[in-house]
Amino acid sequence: MSASKLKTYQNYIKSNIESVPSYPSHWELKRVKYLIEETDGVKIGPFGSSLKLNTLTSDGIKIYGQGNVIKNDFTLGHRHLPIERFNSDFSQYEILDGDVLITMMGTTGKSKVFRKEFKRGIIDSHLMRVRFQKNQFNSDLFVIILQESEYMFNQVKLKSKGSIMEGLNSSIVKDLYVIKPPIGEQKQIERFLHRANEQISHSIENLESQQSLIEEKRSALITQAVTKGLNPGVPMKDSRIDWIGKIPTHWKIVPLKHLVTINDDVLNENTPENYEIVYVDIGNVKSGRGIVGSEKLRFEASPSRARRIAINGDIAISTVRTYLKAVCVVRNPPPNLILSTGFAVIRPHSIITEFAGFLLSSEYFVSLVSSHSEGVSYPAINSSEIGNLPVCLPPEDEQIMIAEYLEKNSTIMNKEKDIIELQITKLKEYKNSLISAAVTGKIDVRGL
Repeated sequence: MSASKLKTYQNYIKSNIESVPSYPSHWELKRVKYLIEETDGVKIGPFGSSLKLNTLTSDGIKIYGQGNVIKNDFTLGHRHLPIERFNSDFSQYEILDGDVLITMMGTTGKSKVFRKEFKRGIIDSHLMRVRFQKNQFNSDLFVIILQESEYMFNQVKLKSKGSIMEGLNSSIVKDLYVIKPPIGEQKQIERFLHRANEQISHSIENLESQQSLIEEKRSALITQAVTKGLNPGVPMKDSRIDWIGKIPTHWKIVPLKHLVTINDDVLNENTPENYEIVYVDIGNVKSGRGIVGSEKLRFEASPSRARRIAINGDIAISTVRTYLKAVCVVRNPPPNLILSTGFAVIRPHSIITEFAGFLLSSEYFVSLVSSHSEGVSYPAINSSEIGNLPVCLPPEDEQIMIAEYLEKNSTIMNKEKDIIELQITKLKEYKNSLISAAVTGKIDVRGL
């Protein structure tokens, strides 16, 4: 149901919040500092130095951090305070049922409500605790407003300008305006939004599953074509490589370095400081999409890893976090395109570029790269090691046919994914409009 089709309140009064022209006349506009408890309304956790590892235990009073809030999992973590230290020094940081916990570092502003069924604990220095006076404000509704409401986002953005760190701090939180319905109505709004969010989230999950299935189909199609070809009846032979299995008898297995050069050109350290580059990092390359983002920087302000020069027809393949499958063919780049040293820049000379692009982004090759990578949380591989990896090499005319076939089918599948992505975007926009309308009183959800 569209927010515009829901009923509205009868009477409204003018608001002094720029993004909210008016709100229901029986609601109030209040600063957070008048809704929270007088002494412990807003509290930030103790300095990290007071929670030294050698003073902690495996059981006792649990220490909660921002990871619990970000991942919405309050079972995570093994840091505990002895009960004696809690009683003497840290009881002021205890979290009670209904307290709102807000992250303070990195992902500033993520928030969750603490429940009585969670293990007794305190906040660390990366969390802020907000505690409302009884029957003043519904904690779950406050979390929705803080994280999803445009009028709250605008206030935080405005108030944090000029701060040492942009985002939330205790002074900003206390100074925020919140539009306050009667407590019973708050609960009805929160329940309505909770149900709506569940329905919308379920729809989004279904659409994302459809996208995943399309990508799995695309990945399987690529791997099949670059390792087996397009003719299922062709005679096959053993490649003697586990990752590849059987290949057509007229194909070859050769080291990649026999077909390409790697990292031919790099940006000189003597490059003028004011030279502007178009920088592409690992996160700017997506499997099947190519380069999806970049950043214009002066050389003097660029990171030290901004050094790989790429030209038209080069293939960029990530040598770090290889599981991300950041592989793409560089097409019509600006003359000042610079890639991160986290990429190996492959320049084909004895293999068709389009075929090589699909080959190096195939599941089989990515798995091969991953198996030769070192490290668990941050797996990486040397560019020279990539050159030693074996690849399938069909005759040139067959490479062209395979590349054309895969390009055609990839285009179709990407269009299908784009249609689904548009549906997901519209659902997210609808969710945001519904939240905005409900928490500012544009719609009356009582009784729904």
